[in-house]
Amino acid sequence: MQSSQLPLCVSCNKFYGNPATQNMCSTCYKVFLQKNLDSLPQEAKPVAPNPTAKEEEKKATVPQQPVQQDVTKCYLCHARVGYLGFKCKCGYTFCSKHRDFYDHKCTYDFKSEGKKKLINACLLYTTDA
Repeated sequence: MQSSQLPLCVSCNKFYGNPATQNMCSTCYKVFLQKNLDSLPQEAKPVAPNPTAKEEEKKATVPQQPVQQDVTKCYLCHARVGYLGFKCKCGYTFCSKHRDFYDHKCTYDFKSEGKKKLINACLLYTTDA
């Protein structure tokens, strides 16, 4: 379709309209949508999900971890490690045999933490330019 065949906006007649937007320009169409959303009854309006509700659901589904009573012993094998045992990010203290996350079935999400670090590092480099 050539520009001579495109109709002007039916609201403002300044810009070309689009048949997909009821022959209105993008600015007039946004105003049109806002007016129509305001005139709809409260039940018909689309409701954005509450972010706090999602967080509450996640907290409800994650079972609480038992607290380690004696931090001077390994959480799995109860070997004495003293106060210098290996403290994991999951909150428990382990001996040298169980210190790695795959040895004690760690519940901490290292993958999402790594993704967050990468995103923050990328944002630092892209905003400097």
